[in-house]
Amino acid sequence: MLETQGLRYSSASNPDRPMPLHPHPGALEVILYGIEGEGTLAMGDEEKPFKKGDLVFCRGDVPVGPKNTGQGRLMVLVILVLKQLIAKGEFLVKETIPHPVATD
Repeated sequence: MLETQGLRYSSASNPDRPMPLHPHPGALEVILYGIEGEGTLAMGDEEKPFKKGDLVFCRGDVPVGPKNTGQGRLMVLVILVLKQLIAKGEFLVKETIPHPVATD
């Protein structure tokens, strides 16, 4: 997983090991962008198809979890809009929150 200035991308490349459903309580908003592959994205009680080029916005308190259902690698860019930075009037994400990652 790459982490830079609060931006991350993670790979859920193994279909047998999906990323666990999890919230981002320190984030006001979570933005997920499909970089590569296809799968599903669980958000709360719903699960919908998710693939390269898809863009999803959700509140930070909503549990999310991508799952690889394709043949190749699923890569998702996750951008967190942190509550504390919005409160300070800063617009660039400059720090990260611990985030579970599915490993190969």
